[in-house]
Order: sequence, then structure tokens, then C-alpha cells
Amino acid sequence: TVGYAFIASGPGFSAKIKMMIGLEIKTRKLIGMKVIEQLETPGLGTKIEDDKFRNQFVGLDFEPRIEYLKNKTPVKPNQIKAITGATISSVAVVKAINNRIKVVIGLIEWKGY
Repeated sequence: TVGYAFIASGPGFSAKIKMMIGLEIKTRKLIGMKVIEQLETPGLGTKIEDDKFRNQFVGLDFEPRIEYLKNKTPVKPNQIKAITGATISSVAVVKAINNRIKVVIGLIEWKGY
């Protein structure tokens, strides 16, 4: 098994944000993140779909939990930079991913995959 893909979702600023997440268990890294549904504020929260934000999740360590930083450059392999003016949307993405990873890892390790 190369990795696992699953849906993560959670409340955003305007409505639920739904994402497809890929992760690799052996390296404990995200393969990537793609927003598949969102109704965030145009020009602000919608930036969660932009490559600049999404690419931060490629190769990101998910242990310990993914962290977001406001107005700072990430220095740890589990940190991303929140979108200026759209912190709520950025935080919503990180929380949804962290919450779902916890469940998925629990299921994978419980089943012995």
C-alpha cells in the first residue's frame, strides 16, 4: 500500500469545507490536499483552493498534529502558514484534516494495515 485517500470536512467561515486528503503511513506525511467543496468568502477564504495554500500540505508531517501560523513563516515540518485575512478558513482546514487523520490512523492501525 502506497498511501490512503479519504474525505475530511468541517465547518468553515461560511459553510462546511470538504477536502480530499492523501497520506502515507510509513513516512507519516501528507501526500496532498484538494478542496472539493467550499462556500468561503470570495477573494479571501476561497484562497484555500489556491496552489500556494494547497502546496503547503504536500509532504507535510502530520505527527505531531498539523499546526498553522499567523503572519509567520513555518519552521517545523508540521506547520503551514495561514492565509492573511482568511484565518478562520485556514484554521478550519487544519482542524478538519487533523481530526480526520486521527480517526483514519486509528482505523488503519487497529486493522493492522
